[in-house]
Amino acid sequence: DKASFIVSGRRTYIDALITPFIDANSSFGGSRYFFYDLNGRLDWDLDNGQSLYVSGYYGDDAFDFSSPNTEFKTTVTWGNRIISAGYEKILNSKTLLKINGSYTKYNFGFLGSQDDFELEVNSQITDYRLKPELTIELGNHQLKTGFSYIFHDISPNNSSAEQGETIFDLGEQQQFYSHEGAFYLSDEFN
Repeated sequence: DKASFIVSGRRTYIDALITPFIDANSSFGGSRYFFYDLNGRLDWDLDNGQSLYVSGYYGDDAFDFSSPNTEFKTTVTWGNRIISAGYEKILNSKTLLKINGSYTKYNFGFLGSQDDFELEVNSQITDYRLKPELTIELGNHQLKTGFSYIFHDISPNNSSAEQGETIFDLGEQQQFYSHEGAFYLSDEFN
């Protein structure tokens, strides 16, 4: 009666099911697609009106293609990772404190090649978030106040290319940072 958890996962098998029906010499002969994801959550009830939770998500999509008639190949992948944790404490019969923190990451990758030429492009967005919130019941009013802070780490379209032993200069790898903050106060009443 103190803790609970859930874990789930899935994967498509369309790549395995459809392969026997595609002629290896057709335009789609060298292609495959699948995705998978995993979810999990763990909750704890602590003493004195306190509780904790941790949850996570991990998922990816992948597409591969290789032409049977040329040496062209490509792989495209994209996916998300999320970890979130929270704490709640009942301060008194009319006041609740919640604190939530999270980490999220989105990745996108492209790899293409033909003969001995290869091009790779990668992008990612990573966010770190903190959000404390206080809920107060006052008669027919429910006041909520708190703030939210997010730190963004963005790496867009970082590319590399090579042909044989030649490495092409496609410029400096990009990385940008930004801060996002908000304060809020709401009143819900009947």
